[in-house]
Amino acid sequence: MKYPPFFYIFALIVILSAPLGTARADTNPSVSSFIVQPTVISNGQPVNIAWTLANASGHLLLLSCPTGVIARYTNGQSFTCNTKNSISTNPSDGTTLLISNNSGSTNQVNVSIIPKDSAGSEYNAAMQTLSFSVSTNPEPITAFTAATSTPSGVTTTLSWTAASDIPAANLIVGCTTSDISFTAPSLGSGSLPCGVVMSASGLLANGSIGLIFTNKSVNSITIPLTLVPAIISGSYDAIHGKQTAINVLPVKNVDMSITSFSASPTPVLSGGTETLSWATQNPSGVNLKLGCNQNISTAKVINGVTTFVACGIYLFDQPLKTTNATIILTNSSNSNQTVTAGLVPANPDNTYNGMLENDITLTVFGMGVTTTPPVIVQSTTTPQLSPVPTPPVSQASVVSAAKKFTFAKPLSRGGSGTDVRELQKFFAKYPSIYGTVTINGLFGPATQKLVMKFQEKYGIAKKGQAGYGTVGPATRKKLNTLQ
Repeated sequence: MKYPPFFYIFALIVILSAPLGTARADTNPSVSSFIVQPTVISNGQPVNIAWTLANASGHLLLLSCPTGVIARYTNGQSFTCNTKNSISTNPSDGTTLLISNNSGSTNQVNVSIIPKDSAGSEYNAAMQTLSFSVSTNPEPITAFTAATSTPSGVTTTLSWTAASDIPAANLIVGCTTSDISFTAPSLGSGSLPCGVVMSASGLLANGSIGLIFTNKSVNSITIPLTLVPAIISGSYDAIHGKQTAINVLPVKNVDMSITSFSASPTPVLSGGTETLSWATQNPSGVNLKLGCNQNISTAKVINGVTTFVACGIYLFDQPLKTTNATIILTNSSNSNQTVTAGLVPANPDNTYNGMLENDITLTVFGMGVTTTPPVIVQSTTTPQLSPVPTPPVSQASVVSAAKKFTFAKPLSRGGSGTDVRELQKFFAKYPSIYGTVTINGLFGPATQKLVMKFQEKYGIAKKGQAGYGTVGPATRKKLNTLQ
């Protein structure tokens, strides 16, 4: 058969283009072998990675690390996770990496090898991936020390050290009662929150900090302290924190007290100026607050400037370092009115110790009174008689002859009357224990504090227990036995 000329030309081209012998080999890169050993390691242990590539011009190694997992070369140089890295210019190679896990739990790390083609581009079609697991660091905080106890208002130092790969740390102070407050001067002057991490920006992984605790109760209180390691900035591993505790001593009454508190003039005309004066022992300052009476309005005078203030709150923004203050009391009624003035000492951290509050009662004349009424003294003339000898009377007989008052009614804050007055008289007999007592027949905050002190002294009740601060059966029984 005779074929057209173009057929012979086409056949020649096919013959010339056909390979000689076996078929032509594929030139795409491939992974001949890939090893990751061991597949289970502990925190800080090494993992060996090796690979052999075919038809490759280079390689890329990728470690997919979860949060808290860190990789380093054996010489300490950091290896960047979650980024494709070239270990060397050789296509086939291997490396050993040290793996740290600060996440708080066991994690899996994926390892991928990616060959490069002849143009130097990554050839993802030939990528191979293996994995290994690494357990978490069981002791990220290696040491945490603090004093076993501290007085209120005194700086106490906490110190700690952490494992080398811990980026930061933080402190949780577990206050167990509202009577405890604390500050860290290096973080500012304000009180810090309990039960959460202390510093928003974190603390050094290895460092120390000074804290000032204030215990406003009458008993020592143990405070738990937990130092937690950071996983990353702002995230902490509370499971593997290290704990200690510190016993905070109370603010002692003998170290800080109000020795006197008075007002002049008394009584005062409505709209008149009243000077309050005091003497104290060892407080950081004092503040004042006036009780509430709907007929009485109060203003404070500072450097000649008069400012009206609300009742029931502290008159001044900061503790006073002076020994007196000036106020103006205005009575909107036509009858005489009374109001309680309270003086409260300040703790070293500028909080206030309400347990040591001292109260006095101020009387304000009705608005119809424009001048202070004179004091009228009624005199009588007694005929002169010859003195009659009086037999000597012993002190014991005088005491035994005095009529004893029996407490028979329940008494609580807000009450008034004879029973309250007799209660105040009882406390006034012991100034070395209860201080200066105002006898006015009104069961206010000052009288309640006296009852609390009495109950604590004789083991009748304490803070948090039923009946604390009220005169119930057990308190009345003890009062009557001491009459």
